[in-house]
Amino acid sequence: MIKLVIFDLDGTLVNTLEGIRYSANSVLKDFGLEEQSSEFYRKAIGHGARGLVETIIKKQSKSLDLVDEILEKFLLNYNENWMVGLYQYEGIEKLVSSLKQKGIKVAVNTNKPQNIAVKIVSNYCDSSMFKVIKGACDDYEKKPSTQGVNLILSEFKVLNNECIYIGDSIVDVTTAKNANIKSIGVLWGFGEKADVEKAEYLVKSADEISQIIIDNNK
Repeated sequence: MIKLVIFDLDGTLVNTLEGIRYSANSVLKDFGLEEQSSEFYRKAIGHGARGLVETIIKKQSKSLDLVDEILEKFLLNYNENWMVGLYQYEGIEKLVSSLKQKGIKVAVNTNKPQNIAVKIVSNYCDSSMFKVIKGACDDYEKKPSTQGVNLILSEFKVLNNECIYIGDSIVDVTTAKNANIKSIGVLWGFGEKADVEKAEYLVKSADEISQIIIDNNK
């Protein structure tokens, strides 16, 4: 019986790629570094803001001593420009609404900074449903650590086998497996099929997720 659905954010609920590209490239330009393509960011997203900056620096063979300064400026810029090009994926609103009608709880577990994650969910999702959002912060470790997931399970008083995790990346699938919960890999996000093929389910549309929940709750 599925009582709780935990969603990743970037590449799962919403497409945040252009906002990240815009903010990161603005900062790279200020540092005289090479701007990166949308395709680069699509592949680099998923390990948190620090992980993204480190990937950029390593690609350009620059000193990692620059990471903290670039990270600080990127977060400031992104905090102002997170909405650039952002949109919700097709079928998400309908999916969340159907879960609500079935009495199933939903939460978000993301490696995006907590304050920005809250802004995005509040503006682009049904914030009355997503009352629990666990983003990157100093209180617990980022994915694929299970600390965020475990906090969500505890808050809702739900067991591992009563939960399913939905995401678009290998980080999400690994997080779910580390937490001993089932996962659904979505094929519309930033990850490749190979990144999520070890999930229990693979889906091409939000409607397929609804059917999976129904089948698990028969």
